[in-house]
Amino acid sequence: MDIKEALLFIDGLNFSEIVKRETKEHIDILNYMSVSDSKLFRKRVTDGIKLFYNNEDKMIYLIEALNFFNEQIIELETKINNYQEEPNESLYDVYSYHEKQDHRDRIRRKVLYESQIFYIVRDLEKLGVKNLEKNAFSPQQAKDLTRKIDAILIKIDELTVGQEVLYDFIDELKGDFDELKQEFPLGKKRWYQRATGIVFEFAANKGADVIFEETLKPLIKDLLQNQHIIDRLLK
Repeated sequence: MDIKEALLFIDGLNFSEIVKRETKEHIDILNYMSVSDSKLFRKRVTDGIKLFYNNEDKMIYLIEALNFFNEQIIELETKINNYQEEPNESLYDVYSYHEKQDHRDRIRRKVLYESQIFYIVRDLEKLGVKNLEKNAFSPQQAKDLTRKIDAILIKIDELTVGQEVLYDFIDELKGDFDELKQEFPLGKKRWYQRATGIVFEFAANKGADVIFEETLKPLIKDLLQNQHIIDRLLK
């Protein structure tokens, strides 16, 4: 394989997806690690940063890690809130004992994951991402926006059956909306700038007007929550 063939091969790779895949393999192990050693948790996260030399790749890694911890915290909070300690339970009730231990472990794990988010935010600040604390989405806000994006993606699939002419545009549009679900850690300002950019690109494609005019616009308005601006973009 000569240099030209090698470059063509490299050109076909999606480096961002490779970083995300490597991140998932590295971070998922944390779910199986004991919560007794917070320093070991932190070391696992920082070791992941060292896997990448490019700042953009490091930022993708940290965003994926932040998404992981946010998702885990939401799941842990649900289980913690649903736990009910049985009154007058027997000390010899093995099942109740293990349930109580699992509950305590979830609380410790939630606190530990929150600490990791703190350190990741600081790492992102070192890479130039500022004001994350003041500009951050809450886990519930991220969950609600993810639900709205999923509704848009489902509707795009429903509306574009048989529209082969617009396949490339549709595929790119779906990819853009799907990426938005991973970009909440960048903060509200950057996230909404990115989302608005997607809407601008969508509005500029006149060939899609007939398909999306009445059905997709309300979902996009609901996602961005600014009727005046989006009406102006999509009119």
